[in-house]
Amino acid sequence: MEGFKLVRGDSISLLVTFDDGGDPPQPIDIGGRTLTFTVKRDYDDPDSAALVQVSVTFPANADSAGGKGWFFVPHTETEDLTIGDEVVCDFQETYTDSRGNLNVTTLEVFKKTVLPDVTRGV
Repeated sequence: MEGFKLVRGDSISLLVTFDDGGDPPQPIDIGGRTLTFTVKRDYDDPDSAALVQVSVTFPANADSAGGKGWFFVPHTETEDLTIGDEVVCDFQETYTDSRGNLNVTTLEVFKKTVLPDVTRGV
């Protein structure tokens, strides 16, 4: 999921896929699961100090049943980032299983450098 550029003022649109990691991999139904993308200056910053935090709950549809969904971050979420800053990011998944347990899993943690944009009029 970290294979994207973090450009100030740009939207982020990612097709995410979930599978069981088997051989061959089988899709995991993500209907009703929530994926949260968070950007902070430091790992120890509280969530209230996040520079960006966007959550998407995937609908119960054929794409979700096949383990696929679109994750979208609006450009307004990235327009106040500071060019050149190195930030820490993660993707976290939450869902309630069939026993009623809330499952929280950090899927990926990584660093990004905020890249400049040139066109600012949009």
